[in-house]
Amino acid sequence: MNHLRDSTPTSFQSDPATWSRAERIDEYRVQSARYKRIAEEEARACIRDRLLKIASQCDGIAEELGRGLTSRSSQTMPAELSPS
Repeated sequence: MNHLRDSTPTSFQSDPATWSRAERIDEYRVQSARYKRIAEEEARACIRDRLLKIASQCDGIAEELGRGLTSRSSQTMPAELSPS
């Protein structure tokens, strides 16, 4: 089953330590889509369900990271740190 292995590594596999939050969100969404595609082809229900659960977890991580991204960007700088 060659479709289970991508021929090119994702950027997450190459150097995750230098990723921005937005890049990590995108990668979790890519991984979710990959697990969903694999699940579509899986004949065994128990394996398909597990793959869909992993996909859901990837989606949840992406959402959580996205909430952190928007909450940080909407925060204002405390007065004591603000330039005068």
